[in-house]
Amino acid sequence: MFEIPHGPSWPIVERHFDELELMFELRGDVLLAPDYDLDELAAGPERRLRQHLFGLIVAGPEALEHVVEPALEDVVLGEALGAAVSLATLTIGTPQECIRVTELLEPYEFSTGERDPEELEAFRRGVIQGMALIERAGVDEWLAAQVSREVGHKSGPKLAGLVTAMAQRRSVPGEILGMLRCDDPRVLQAAALSARCLRDTDSAAALLSLAHHEDPDLRATVIETALVRQLPWAWQAALHWAFQASDCGFRARALTWVALLGNSDVHAHLRERLASRDEPDVASWLWAAGYTGRAEILETALNWIDDPELAPLAAEVCCTIGGAQIDDDSLWQESMSKDHDGLPPLALDDLDADLSQRSEDLLPRPHPEHFLAWWSR
Repeated sequence: MFEIPHGPSWPIVERHFDELELMFELRGDVLLAPDYDLDELAAGPERRLRQHLFGLIVAGPEALEHVVEPALEDVVLGEALGAAVSLATLTIGTPQECIRVTELLEPYEFSTGERDPEELEAFRRGVIQGMALIERAGVDEWLAAQVSREVGHKSGPKLAGLVTAMAQRRSVPGEILGMLRCDDPRVLQAAALSARCLRDTDSAAALLSLAHHEDPDLRATVIETALVRQLPWAWQAALHWAFQASDCGFRARALTWVALLGNSDVHAHLRERLASRDEPDVASWLWAAGYTGRAEILETALNWIDDPELAPLAAEVCCTIGGAQIDDDSLWQESMSKDHDGLPPLALDDLDADLSQRSEDLLPRPHPEHFLAWWSR
């Protein structure tokens, strides 16, 4: 007779965890990819992510010791690993084990040896992502309690990470007003994001005081929160940073605001600037153009359809406004990655190149003449 094993098969449990990490990586790719929608995201990576998480739930809390904690010794601490560790621990861990997850928000503290700062920051983002996706009962109250433990410091990546996770869950800590008046830009950024769920005058006044903060990322988050809350000063601030400010570290983001929310006059100005060959950052204007929904702006974007660098963005405007299909093979050239078999010669390979991708980097390259013919039909 076959002997029935008692307890989990750890190689199988380890496979579930590895696949969980892989699904987080795939989820991030799908969120950036131009040829996926949210329904496909839910039916694909997110569904499989939950299935592998259930495999860890079946294994029980012992999976943390046998599988999850050893993963922290990996050579590379990526964002997907941070998300997998966070989600798994907060789903099946004991209260004490869950508290240890908050320590991962300070990766410089727990990591041994020399680590690349960008690698540790990516891992930290993943930990926050896992916290935001947890479905365990009482997790919002638990996160609020952890914030209360840390709020006395009013600084540090741990507090900022906890508040960011709560904001992504549309949950607001009771100490939000105090955090909107602290000195740490990381905490201010998280608090400004969380304040989108509020409607009181005190938080509105605190946001106004931060609208001119020297940190451009914080300033952009504050203005975006003010737009969501329809605060009186928000629209003029958006117009200033989109059209008037000579130096803006978040131009593409500001242009997207006015493209989404602007009237015909605002869109006419956006079209005029988009048509200018002297505009220094046409890519940002093209990125925003697709959010206007106006056919005349699509026609202006077609002026860039044969540009070596901007053609994919111009084609994206045609997709978002005119309905050009991403799966219509007649409109697109083959991917540049298919021009070579295998890796490039080592002598020609830039080993110091930045391999991180933005969503616009994934846009396919169009056939200019085919797009012009498509629009003329």
